[in-house]
Amino acid sequence: MTEQKKVEAETSVSKVNVKDGLSEKKESKNKNKNKKRNVVVQSTLSLLTLGLFSRFCPRNKDKKGSWFITVLIISILFGSLVVERFFKQEFNELAKSQLNVEENIIPEVLPFESEFGTKTQAESKLELANGLISSLTEKNSTLESKLLEEKMNKSSASNEIKDVSKFLIEKDLLLDKAAKGIEGLELKNLELKLKSEAQEVEIADLITSLEKQSSKVPMINFSSLKSASSEVGCNTDFSLERSKDIFNSSYKAHWVEWSGIVKSSNNEHVEIVDKSDKNNVVKVRFEKLGSGYYLEKGQDIVMKFQLEENASCKTPFYGNTGFQIKAG
Repeated sequence: MTEQKKVEAETSVSKVNVKDGLSEKKESKNKNKNKKRNVVVQSTLSLLTLGLFSRFCPRNKDKKGSWFITVLIISILFGSLVVERFFKQEFNELAKSQLNVEENIIPEVLPFESEFGTKTQAESKLELANGLISSLTEKNSTLESKLLEEKMNKSSASNEIKDVSKFLIEKDLLLDKAAKGIEGLELKNLELKLKSEAQEVEIADLITSLEKQSSKVPMINFSSLKSASSEVGCNTDFSLERSKDIFNSSYKAHWVEWSGIVKSSNNEHVEIVDKSDKNNVVKVRFEKLGSGYYLEKGQDIVMKFQLEENASCKTPFYGNTGFQIKAG
């Protein structure tokens, strides 16, 4: 990409140089043509001036020149000035068509005139020249910035290459160290494997004994019906999978002590609703059949039981092995 930019920059510079060379040749050629024309016009004017001089200062001092020749010379001089000043383009076109020439008979600029004509024309040409100079200066600065950018890119690329080569050398050294370390690790791994095989039986027996001991310890959850419903029940903000995982780890098979109001009861079950939100419901199976015989709807109750099933917006919590702590 940088090579392509470099070629484009060199091509644009060469084009500008060619254009400048052609314009300089053209200007020099035009100047030579104008010089020749100015010489012809100057010679003609000199002859006319000589005629006037011969009228007023004749060779024979006793005789004066002819008035007719003087008037004729003045008329020709005046007509030439008028044509050159006001009808230059028309005269040149007529002369080209009649004489079959390509160059102008009357030059654009006479010897006694400015090269740029009027002041306005000179200012306009000066403005064009300044614009051309500023354009070339801008192109030159653009090319210099591009060259500087390419140099910086080359230097950064060389630095990156050095870093990569250094990294590869360090990598080879690390691979050698790793190969030596792997041999030692394989020996240690073999020793550890033999030791671990001997200890697996002991660890398995230990885990079995710990599981038996842990199964005897009751798991307790100190939540309430309202907090459980907001965490894993119908009022939870968690996803279905997350609330399920929380229930399985923190609620299922745990003993809870929840209070509320009796919604319904029979000899086997009792349904309890939360005082603050009647949508929070739990159904508990009594440890002893007939424990709900004397319960009444609307009375306060506190039950201790082992929670088994999670609630949804359609089904209540469910627990078993329940017994009443305090009747309201």
